[in-house]
Amino acid sequence: MLIDQKIPLGEYIAAFVDWLTANGADYFDAIASTLEMMIHGFTFALTWFNPFVL
Repeated sequence: MLIDQKIPLGEYIAAFVDWLTANGADYFDAIASTLEMMIHGFTFALTWFNPFVL
């Protein structure tokens, strides 16, 4: 049957996620900081105007 032969993807994916978490933390922190600054800037720009002007 088809379910008797499984590809061990779970082990490979778990190892990849562990590696990515250990080695990519700085990269993901930089992305998070950039997105956070963009969101705060966009929110500030929208709240700076009077709501009746928009």
